[in-house]
Amino acid sequence: MPSKVVNANLSNVTFGMIKPEAFERGLVTEIERRICAAGLVIEDKKVVVMTEEQVFILYGHIKARVPDIYAVMEKYLITNPVEVLKVRGRGALVRLLAVRGASNPSDAAPGTVRGDYAKDQGYDKRGKKLSLNVFHAADSVEEVKKALELFFGGYK
Repeated sequence: MPSKVVNANLSNVTFGMIKPEAFERGLVTEIERRICAAGLVIEDKKVVVMTEEQVFILYGHIKARVPDIYAVMEKYLITNPVEVLKVRGRGALVRLLAVRGASNPSDAAPGTVRGDYAKDQGYDKRGKKLSLNVFHAADSVEEVKKALELFFGGYK
């Protein structure tokens, strides 16, 4: 679990995003099924093509650290649809992260969305592997609040 998850077990609402690669590969329904099989409820969802501003709000922290990865991700997210999800259930934040699997797909366990479906997307200019992944889940209460406000108009 990421170290910035604080009091995450108290978070009964969280944010997820099914990324463009999942649409391209016909995985949207399977990812939704796995979320529900984990005892979570998809309370609201919508398909959007993100703006540059929305990408920056969610992933801006990556831009300063690894701009090559950010540039690839931004282009992909502003030109293809994603499905944003408001997910609810006891301990939703931690449980959705468990459904997602490790951030790095090569570290993600079989049976998780990333472990089963994420694949490498080539290399950046420094030779570091890129992965666009198929699914994103908020990893902190702060990120949940920010994302739910951005796409659903509020945290509650």
